[in-house]
Amino acid sequence: MIMNQSAKPNICKQAHTSKEHDDLCTEAVESIARQLSTAEPDLLVARTTVLAQFARLAPDAFKLKSNILMALLVKKLLMVPSPADPVHGAIILCTKDDNLLICDAVG
Repeated sequence: MIMNQSAKPNICKQAHTSKEHDDLCTEAVESIARQLSTAEPDLLVARTTVLAQFARLAPDAFKLKSNILMALLVKKLLMVPSPADPVHGAIILCTKDDNLLICDAVG
């Protein structure tokens, strides 16, 4: 689902007061945070996308869990080994030579 910039996540739209809005958004972020560590890859991408929208549109709700969420996302998304190129089977090796980083495809 693509949201325009003025849209809020649906759960937040259900609130009638500012306090209800904040509570619902916080509850949604906490629910997603609990499920994130065990999410399958497809769901991890979907939940990360939703969290990005909360960070943008409901930052106070996101801020409460941001340290935990960011650490988990870095661990699950960025710190995983990258597979070799399945088409070419190439592995990229980099060496440092006179303060230059030189990378070559091997294999």
